Amino acid sequence: MNRVPLTFFDGYIYIAFGAHGDNGPWHGWVLAYNASTLQQAGVICLSPNGFGNGIWAPGGLPIGTVSPNGRLFLSAGNGSYSSYPPLSSNVNFGNSIVRLDLAGDGTFTPGSAFTPFNQATLTNGDSDQGAGGVLILPDQPGAHPHELVQPEKREGYSSSIATILADMRLGAVQIQMLFRISQERLPDYGVRHHIGMATSICGEMAII
Repeated sequence: MNRVPLTFFDGYIYIAFGAHGDNGPWHGWVLAYNASTLQQAGVICLSPNGFGNGIWAPGGLPIGTVSPNGRLFLSAGNGSYSSYPPLSSNVNFGNSIVRLDLAGDGTFTPGSAFTPFNQATLTNGDSDQGAGGVLILPDQPGAHPHELVQPEKREGYSSSIATILADMRLGAVQIQMLFRISQERLPDYGVRHHIGMATSICGEMAII
């Protein structure tokens, strides 16, 4: 299922996939194609030695441009997990936020990741951290200027949680805020926007 909008950056188109109607087994994939030739340039599977880890991200795959070639951020859903570091294309990124470092030629490698301590519980309860997509915030004041927001499901569809993370570097990721935003089935199709000083999260049945 390709719920994720196409992402175009620096001459390449990035495509991400989740499950086909939740009919397993499935795997989360990111593929990159040259926009001029349509030749495949890069590919990664987020569950290479397992199952699941679909990429839903209805708001797209944000790309940060702090580094010379850009960094692509995504969040995986329920599925297999294997410990890291080291990071590589052989890691299973169940319920993880992943940063892919772009090389400028359509290829990419995992550069950082964040996995919550209860990832197995999230998978067993169908409470995907990756139910919604990642939003990169403009630089913030204070000690942690580089932040992103990630909505997720909790307890099936009964509630939703938003996590604000800072400094997406391996070993430096910190949760700055964790808060409940709705009792509705919100982030399964959630889309986030940031305008001025406000961040809004739009879900299937509610707008915050």
